[in-house]
Amino acid sequence: MARDKMLFYQHDLAPETFTVDKETLIRNLAFGYMLSYDLVESTFGGSLDSEWLRLAATFQQNVLARYADEAMMDYRELADGVTQTSFETCTVIANWDEGNEFTAGENTLPPGGVQVSGANGTLTAGVFTRYNGLSLSAGDHYLIVDHSANEIAVHQPVGADTQLTLDLPPDWDPGDSIQAWAYAAAGRPIGSVSITVTAQDITFVYQQKTAEQTVAFYKIFKPGNIFLPLVLLR
Repeated sequence: MARDKMLFYQHDLAPETFTVDKETLIRNLAFGYMLSYDLVESTFGGSLDSEWLRLAATFQQNVLARYADEAMMDYRELADGVTQTSFETCTVIANWDEGNEFTAGENTLPPGGVQVSGANGTLTAGVFTRYNGLSLSAGDHYLIVDHSANEIAVHQPVGADTQLTLDLPPDWDPGDSIQAWAYAAAGRPIGSVSITVTAQDITFVYQQKTAEQTVAFYKIFKPGNIFLPLVLLR
């Protein structure tokens, strides 16, 4: 009832609630709690060197920030051990089952997996083993796919390199000379990457490193996107 008036955390500075594992992430996403993280390593996890620092920051900024102040509209059980939480603009499917995967549309959530979907179709984020009907490389993949009018931003703060196929936006044309670029931290461009575009989808390989640099995210865009001339001039 108070979500539109304050931000919620599991507990004030309790180290057991810091985002250092999949179980904590799924709980926070399902209930709209903010993510917290300990920069000092302890028996509960944390440290500046852990990949979970990057994950917590990326999911907080690009996913939870979207519905942090929205009212919870509905909460229901979709199947044994699977729940769905509906906020004003986002829906969260959480697979609490520790032994079985769950299929949510074209995506597969592993045990402990989760999917956050924007009501307008611009956001899909979560923990997947299959995405858009196609298998990903081995292991869990923590993905954020964010659509806007002229670009698609893709983050994978944790997960192995994998081929990723995205739907071609309905107002994009495969003849539009669509490009994909890798970016380092703070949005610094690394360079273009190879993509395959068909009438239905866009496919590229998400690599955690390219040109010997760590990738923070990728952007796919069509001509007319303001980011293209800025990148070429830098």
